Formats: sequence, structure tokens, C-alpha cells
Amino acid sequence: MTKILYVEDECDIRSEIVEELEDAGHKVAAAANGQEGLKLALTFRPDIIICDCLMPVMTGPEMLCRLRSQHEAFSQTPFVFLSAYADRTHKDSGLAAGADAYLTKPIDFEHLDAVVADLVGPGGKRRRLLTNSA
Repeated sequence: MTKILYVEDECDIRSEIVEELEDAGHKVAAAANGQEGLKLALTFRPDIIICDCLMPVMTGPEMLCRLRSQHEAFSQTPFVFLSAYADRTHKDSGLAAGADAYLTKPIDFEHLDAVVADLVGPGGKRRRLLTNSA
């Protein structure tokens, strides 16, 4: 069972995606912003982190930077941005920040599950994916 940390500030979206991920057989912990996500990552020890980009308190890119620079144990943990910002500039910026994939909302759950499997499944490829969920 894959342990997923999902970080999203919008409660309805967070609930829907957590439910879908759990229905797919994953163990999921959720946080409402990057600061909560960072704290939860340290105790939950996820196999993969899926995170929104723009959130109050701490953004997704800030969380990713702090996680990787301050916690060596997470240097290889796959990190996926899931954002409403679908333009090339935001995608490039997310990948430049160190994300392994950048997906856009609204999310295609089959595609999300495939990306999770690709990044953490048997022989996980850990390759950077620039993709659109549509």
C-alpha cells in the first residue's frame, strides 16, 4: 500500500481527492497548507507527496524546497504538483523547483493513479513528467 501525503488548501477538492486515492487502495494523509504538510511529512513518512502550488501560510514550492533542503530523508521522495495553473510557465517553474511531475486540475483520477504507480510502483522510474491530466 502506497502512503500518499496530499496537500491542498481547498477543503472540497482535498476531500474528493483523498477519497479517490483511498478508493484506489492508498493510505492517505492530508494537510491544508505547506506548513502543515511539512510537519505531517515528518511523522507520516509518505512514499509520495502530491501538493497544490498556491496555498496560504506556505506554498507548494516553498514546502518542496524546505523538505528537500532541510530533511535529507526526503531527497528522493517523489513530489507531484497538482495545480489549476496549466500554462507552460507554471509547469516549467514547478519542475524547476524540483517536482517529479506537474499535473493540472481538474484531475483525471486514472491518470493520477498511473503517475503515482510510475513514480513509486515496482521499479519506480522517478522520471520527471510534464503532463496535463486532461
